[in-house]
Amino acid sequence: MGNLDEGEEISKILAVLLYSQGSYTYVDKLSQASSKDLALFYVREALRDYNSLLNSGKIDEDAQYLSNSINFSKAEEEINQLKSKSNTPDLREMVSYISSQALVKAAGLKSRAAYNLGRSVVNWLKSKGKFREDLSALSSEISSNAAEISKDLHVDIKEIETISDNRNLLKYLVKQSKETAGSQGV
Repeated sequence: MGNLDEGEEISKILAVLLYSQGSYTYVDKLSQASSKDLALFYVREALRDYNSLLNSGKIDEDAQYLSNSINFSKAEEEINQLKSKSNTPDLREMVSYISSQALVKAAGLKSRAAYNLGRSVVNWLKSKGKFREDLSALSSEISSNAAEISKDLHVDIKEIETISDNRNLLKYLVKQSKETAGSQGV
């Protein structure tokens, strides 16, 4: 493939779409494109819907940073690189790379969103004097206060329940809370 950045900007566009819409459509279509014109058609479709998403103002704050980092001049160069692929193996390699990078970036966005929500939940619990360092007690506290947390944080209750069930995230947040308290001499 030559250049490791080949497709980097297109992958960001696909990642924002995947994260924002919760659909693998664009990634799947591009990764399975069997011809250059089909790959270009799928990129055009993704760009059209990305522009529509931008115009709607419905890009989540967790995806906004990635969206703002897209260099459209480079994206245009990548489209030209895609167009210049003269054989199927090179084309397949490029669309596979773009699709894989989009999946990695979307997973990163989802992970960051869960972390940010988890931090907000912990801060909410602390403000109410309900934070617990024991993981089971913390999970129970989140579950029993899910409706109120959901209302106060303006998030769907299912997202709060997901945080309550995410033991690895809770463990990390408790550890982080202890480190913060320790550095503040509390």
